[in-house]
Amino acid sequence: MSVRPSRGPAPRPPVQSAPGLAPAAEAPARLRVGIVGAG
Repeated sequence: MSVRPSRGPAPRPPVQSAPGLAPAAEAPARLRVGIVGAG
């Protein structure tokens, strides 16, 4: 299944099937924005 990750459906499932990656990347971004705005 992961033999041809260059097909298309490979980079899609990980993004939708991994909702923990999106919030995890947005968490540090929000913290930085909050710190910069508060400073």
